[in-house]
Amino acid sequence: MTHRRLRVLLALGVSSTLAACTLVFSLDDYAAPTLAVCSSCAANRCQCAPNAPTGFDYARLRVPAKTEDVCPSGTVAGVAMGQGVEDDGCECACDSPAAGAACSLAIFAGKGCKGSPVQSIALGACTALGTSGDSSAAVLPAAGKACPVHATLRPPAFTVSVLVCLDPLPGDSGCDERTTCTAAPGPPFEATACIIAKPGAAVSCPDSYSHKYLFATEFDDQRSCDSSACACSPQECPDTTVSLCQDPACQASCGVSGQNFLNCKDFAGLTHGQVVSDGKTVGKCEASGEATSSGSVATSGLVTVCCRNALPKGT
Repeated sequence: MTHRRLRVLLALGVSSTLAACTLVFSLDDYAAPTLAVCSSCAANRCQCAPNAPTGFDYARLRVPAKTEDVCPSGTVAGVAMGQGVEDDGCECACDSPAAGAACSLAIFAGKGCKGSPVQSIALGACTALGTSGDSSAAVLPAAGKACPVHATLRPPAFTVSVLVCLDPLPGDSGCDERTTCTAAPGPPFEATACIIAKPGAAVSCPDSYSHKYLFATEFDDQRSCDSSACACSPQECPDTTVSLCQDPACQASCGVSGQNFLNCKDFAGLTHGQVVSDGKTVGKCEASGEATSSGSVATSGLVTVCCRNALPKGT
């Protein structure tokens, strides 16, 4: 079993111009009315929020978040985090050979092209058939061009996804000494002010940010796949002209003469066959079946987030 540690990709959002804003916005008793106006944060709306302890960054949270969500202009970075694991297991896959391999005429004993072909007729030559009575034929990639099958792990996902957007270090805030001018989150971000612990920082939340949450940034993936129930269809052959005859030269007495077909064609009483086009394989092999997984996947890389007010239930 292979040990894999998957780090969730960063969603970056960097602003080259930090536009000032002005908004009267206070939190509890941390900003007196005369000190609630601040204009030094880089967001569209600013607020006087309680000072973050050493080891924490100011942040805005989007809960729940989608994979394609990114942080707005004015933030310095975004981190995709979450809680819980969704394990979608494995899926069957095929390694397709390069297109352009030879096609051939596969001959089957009996109708319906069932089972394995008893004969493969290469392109060009008029060839005696190895069957008699009811038979069938189909145009298939030449022998030896089967597609290897394997199974791949579907990437795990968080049960609850969270996008954390880090705000830049504030400037001259215009707030009192207990507060800092930070972004005032607006939709689609949670309305509450939050801070996030830096790597290696203490994980205790201060009283002013008393709602504590743990979010994961990575997955510890210990799963493996079983591809025994998977299969691959062959690559496709283009329309190919086929003659099936009683004539050893494939010139006359052809019961199925000069027809274009790929799928199964039933015939009886014919002795020779010829493929007269230069068919080459096209496309890729398609997988079928259900792959199974074993082992487990768990979250890792926990980070502490502290918020003024509670986040939505389930986080």
